[in-house]
Amino acid sequence: MNYYIKAVNLVYKKPAGFVEVYPELPYFAGNRIVPDAFDYELQSEKSDITICVSIMDLTSINDAAIIKFDHEADKNANFIRKIRLYADTLHDQNFFFPEKYVKQTFHASDAAIYKLNNTTSYRNKYPFCKVLSIHKKDKTDIEISYFYNENSKPYIKQCITQTQEMLTFKE
Repeated sequence: MNYYIKAVNLVYKKPAGFVEVYPELPYFAGNRIVPDAFDYELQSEKSDITICVSIMDLTSINDAAIIKFDHEADKNANFIRKIRLYADTLHDQNFFFPEKYVKQTFHASDAAIYKLNNTTSYRNKYPFCKVLSIHKKDKTDIEISYFYNENSKPYIKQCITQTQEMLTFKE
């Protein structure tokens, strides 16, 4: 994780009450959803919540190669496209943070929270997932996935609020 933090100019603050564990690779969420590989995983010491982090360095993506296969492709538009494809809008609403909040809090371009439309449980234990997606134009996409179960459902909103700033951009 330290490599990615330095490479994409991030600040990491490990949330209190969480321990590092080795991420499960790969995770197939069902519904033809294959999230980016998890680079980092944290397990709550008190509740049944697991946080997984994926970091995609957009500077390493060759725009010319993408456009060769899809003329409308745009590495910055992938942030929105992924939310539209992966979100469970039948049972929950997507929430896009206001631009001013995103710039002040994350030092990023865009951020949203959505419920992942997964049909398989992560680690055979967590059937639900909320994803905080943070995008910095032309630089990086970060996905912080919050996996939880029925017992931890009442605590997920509080957990997201307390930990959403664990990864922010330096500038």
